[in-house]
Amino acid sequence: MRITRTTAVSAIALSGALALSACGSDNNAGGTGSTAAATIAAADCGSGTLNAEGSTAQLKAIQQAISLYQAACNNKVTINYSGTGSGAGVKQFTAKQVQFGGSDSALKTAVASGATTTELAAATTACGSPALDIPLAAGAIGAAFNVKGVDKLNLDSATLAKIFKGAITKWNDPAIAATNSGVTLPATDIKVFFRSDESGTTENLAKYLHATAPDVWTDAPAKAWKGAGEGKKGSSEIAKSVVATDGAIGYMEVAFAKEAKLNVSSIGGLAPESDALSKGVSGGTVKATNGDVRVTFDYTKPAAGAYPIPIVTYELVCSKYADAAVGKNVKSFLGFWAKDSTQQAIAPLGYVPLPTDLKTAVDAAVAGIS
Repeated sequence: MRITRTTAVSAIALSGALALSACGSDNNAGGTGSTAAATIAAADCGSGTLNAEGSTAQLKAIQQAISLYQAACNNKVTINYSGTGSGAGVKQFTAKQVQFGGSDSALKTAVASGATTTELAAATTACGSPALDIPLAAGAIGAAFNVKGVDKLNLDSATLAKIFKGAITKWNDPAIAATNSGVTLPATDIKVFFRSDESGTTENLAKYLHATAPDVWTDAPAKAWKGAGEGKKGSSEIAKSVVATDGAIGYMEVAFAKEAKLNVSSIGGLAPESDALSKGVSGGTVKATNGDVRVTFDYTKPAAGAYPIPIVTYELVCSKYADAAVGKNVKSFLGFWAKDSTQQAIAPLGYVPLPTDLKTAVDAAVAGIS
């Protein structure tokens, strides 16, 4: 992973975690804390409640973290995380309705159409201190499908873009057959499901399609879907719809497909399995600036053996909270989440541990929160 820093920040060892409980439309139990080796001193757990919401791509990861923190801190701190989508996470954080947000896209530094300020500027104003993007969950976006009689599928980016644009409407289309030699493809209608809410997963998929199939996916990447299909709110609802519909395809963080036991297409011959996912995430370029950590991917030049649609999810936080107790709780929460043991505990759900260079930048960023 390539890393650049515009301001040097020293990394320190972090300890502390929070007892958490989850709530929200997309929340379900995320596993037990018995798989984590990390321990927390009782004095580092803090007390009180943190409210947060946003990205559904990180939902399974944060649910696992919730169980770990509860076990470590005996419920001294409650964190309520609602999986409402990245768009909602940004809006609620900048409106000071939550103590931190979750987003699959870093806070924008350009003024969007119809807006009067940038997302980063709005968040910084809300914080009263510089707002930070800190990536803590890493994984990939998968094209999950349900086609009777088809267990494995391989698509190239142009064909995937045409499916999601509605230009390919049958599963036995010659373009699909061309990358699936020996597979009997039915003449079933293709049913596309997409995120109806503003979604960082949508934006990241669009970045990939726009970069690798620009003649097909001509729209500029955005959190709002620009393709065809039927909209569903949240990754869980897309997964449920794909499971229930023969001929369906939908995009989601791989963890949701894994939980729903859905088949996920290979892209360019690479399946979203752990080694390929790790190589995909490790191929990103990290820029760390005064505690703000951002990862970018060159989708046109993936590393050998790398699954080509990696994703990282950011926690949106204040560098200095007006309430020092809140700052301590957020710092402890993120610090425990970044621990190697916690990252390893999350991995079986469909994520990958943060690459070493990215973790170093994250540890340094978290150390500066107050």
